[in-house]
Amino acid sequence: MKWQLALQFTLTSLSLAHLRSQTPEPRINQARQLDLQTVPLPAAGDFAPTELPASSGDDGDSFGVQQLLRDEERLRPFRTFADVSAFVTSNVALTRVKPATDAFLLATFGFEYRRPVPRGFQIDAGLRLATFRYNEFRQLDFNSIDAGVGVSYHTSKLTGLDLFLRYNFNELLGVKSGDVFFTNHTLALGAQKTVVFSSAHYAFAGVTGQLGFSDAKSAERSEASVFAGYHVQLTRNLQSDLLYRYAGLFYTEGGRTDRNQTLSWGLRYRFTDWSNVSASGYLGRNRSNRAPFSYDVANGGGGLTFNLQF
Repeated sequence: MKWQLALQFTLTSLSLAHLRSQTPEPRINQARQLDLQTVPLPAAGDFAPTELPASSGDDGDSFGVQQLLRDEERLRPFRTFADVSAFVTSNVALTRVKPATDAFLLATFGFEYRRPVPRGFQIDAGLRLATFRYNEFRQLDFNSIDAGVGVSYHTSKLTGLDLFLRYNFNELLGVKSGDVFFTNHTLALGAQKTVVFSSAHYAFAGVTGQLGFSDAKSAERSEASVFAGYHVQLTRNLQSDLLYRYAGLFYTEGGRTDRNQTLSWGLRYRFTDWSNVSASGYLGRNRSNRAPFSYDVANGGGGLTFNLQF
């Protein structure tokens, strides 16, 4: 019995030592997975300018003016939001060696601006603050700051293809020390095609290329990915999203190359215009030419979101 306890203690100690040695890596990856895990991709062209019907004569002009006024009243480009979610993860350290389960709390607060401009362009900008708090592995706790700006263009001649360019800044900070342990700048370029089946559901697919500039250098990488998703409005207040993404991750140092697959699903119920509750699941598989960075992970949970548009 004593040798069993000693063996268990030794294995636990080795697992914790491995976790501590990999602490920056899982926290960085958890932050990078935040968008895919909790924020479904919006439909392309959601904020495209509304085309007014052709008019001839006074009656047509009057209708056009009224339509324009109604569109101006509905346009609310600013959004502020707060979200509190709880998740369970099957692999808290994102490792292939003795994966450990844990639960974590994720709280985010942010601000977005999104507005269409003439000739099919749309601009957007956002700021998001997030905090991760783990139940058992408290050494993995961290805070995140995200800021970004982007422009997209809806092509009317290329079968309605949407093109986008975006810059994003991300900084990760330790909870106790407040020290910054990761800073990342990314520049992403991509294209997306949306197929609308009806007012209740649509599908989309696209490609993205991304350049990254990081400190720590060991985490710096560029990406090339393809993705596809499906959105359905099940009832007036209930909607669901499904998203699959396959990406090649090319690290600057060490010749490391990863193949990353993610599948995420979300269900959201809107109580009011400013509040909703959601449930989501996430599956991830990473395969690397450097064995220690290959892992599988499954997350599941739900949360409550409050938002205000104006």
